[in-house]
Amino acid sequence: MLKEHAEKQLRSKGQPAVDSRRVQLPAVNVLMSTYNGGRYLAAQIDSILNQEGVDVRLHVRDDGSKDATAEILRTYKTDPRVRITFGAHMGVVGSFFALLQAADRSCEVFAFADQDDVWFPDKLRRAVHGLAPLGDKPAIYTTRLVVTDSTLEPRGFTPKWPRPPSFSNALVENIASGCASALNRAALDLLLAPGEIPRQAFVHDWWAYIVVSAFGTVVFDPAPSLYYRQHGDNVTGVGATPLQRLFRKIRRQVAGGSRGVIPAQVAEFRRLYRDRLTAAHHMALERICAIHTIRGRLQTALAPWRWRQTLLDDVAFRALCLLGRI
Repeated sequence: MLKEHAEKQLRSKGQPAVDSRRVQLPAVNVLMSTYNGGRYLAAQIDSILNQEGVDVRLHVRDDGSKDATAEILRTYKTDPRVRITFGAHMGVVGSFFALLQAADRSCEVFAFADQDDVWFPDKLRRAVHGLAPLGDKPAIYTTRLVVTDSTLEPRGFTPKWPRPPSFSNALVENIASGCASALNRAALDLLLAPGEIPRQAFVHDWWAYIVVSAFGTVVFDPAPSLYYRQHGDNVTGVGATPLQRLFRKIRRQVAGGSRGVIPAQVAEFRRLYRDRLTAAHHMALERICAIHTIRGRLQTALAPWRWRQTLLDDVAFRALCLLGRI
């Protein structure tokens, strides 16, 4: 069943891209950061250039790769839709913010892209349609993913989130995977408004979810839009089942690998955007910022609203707060 669904979504993979010079199509600036991603890179770029119903403008910034990534990228240099930049290693957040700063502002929509996935042919067209009703209001459109192994064999879906996206959720959990997300121009302006790269952002997509959920709208589409390839070298990854995802989160927190990430990221958001917040958002923000104190942990654990999407995950988060493991 899962394989049939994925094959249906990819039925037009490999067909020639629409010639955007013949018809007026919405322009989408795809922003891809690469780093030692040569193994799967060509398949991903081809799936981006084969998008239907949009004028694709792909900007790839290589973040100092040591493998064959640069050679693969140079094979696309004659394609007028592709812009390639080679830079020093900045890490994922710095590299994606460099792409945001250099975004083609004549475009209507700006989409993040990982280096190792494969997009469904209608991914960007759906993003454009999903963002259109929001007009000039900052907005992110994001979808579920088909989780696959390294050969693109489907293993499951990411969650169909039971609760709407919200600012309190964004402070402690990311449901807007960058590979599935697209921004409108107002959201781009909002992310760039502080005039600096956030120093404590954990990943670019989570940061975007926090910022836009505070001042705009996050649109979640439960229909998946891409193959999310899991191969062991992913910068971030997900489990294919709810229990796998929960155990991964708990294991990272208990082991200490993710300890301090949430309060540090929230404190950085407060530094850059505090003056714009509503009173309700300010209250949620301050509780997370004070999580290093006993009082802050108690206030966070006993807060009357739901922090995380699922009840089990929310209970686990509150327990970890009380134990001082966040």
